[in-house]
Amino acid sequence: DHPDLAANIAGGVNYVASRGVVNPSAWDDDNGHGSHVAGIIAAVDNAVGVVGVAPECSLYALKVLNKKGSGYTSDVIAAIQWAAANGMDIATMSLGSDTASLAELQACDAAAAAGLILVAAAGNDGDAVDYPGAYSSVIAVAATDSADLRASWSSFGPEVDVAAPGVSVYSCYKGGAYATMSGTSM
Repeated sequence: DHPDLAANIAGGVNYVASRGVVNPSAWDDDNGHGSHVAGIIAAVDNAVGVVGVAPECSLYALKVLNKKGSGYTSDVIAAIQWAAANGMDIATMSLGSDTASLAELQACDAAAAAGLILVAAAGNDGDAVDYPGAYSSVIAVAATDSADLRASWSSFGPEVDVAAPGVSVYSCYKGGAYATMSGTSM
């Protein structure tokens, strides 16, 4: 229901259990990170707040992380499979792990083979690219600063496909607010 995002929200699916139960309809952002990334992508041009790089696209929220930003690889895999099966063009994954998963790799490869463009944050720990960004079927995005240099905390390596501004980015936030955040997700 964020004023800069509501017009572009086309649907969503929740994979995160709350008190042991998964409610597929409970995909609202209770962390703020997803709203921030969504605003960078698709905030509408409505004379308030911010304007995204694709202000006329349709957004689907596939919630795989809880309000603390933690989750399960199995939920990430389920969301990737949902995106591929439901004709999404692009899936952005503002998440990562230091640990590779054969099942996640296979899900990414299958989704990419089906035509889904997968984009993932490279990671914010200043070393090797996180998974799923490190898989060859996924576009890994590193972060640059205002001098167009790699942000000191941005992960790097041969798996990085592109770098973009990721320091002090102003965008949408949960509850209809706005915030400045930094990260390879941005």
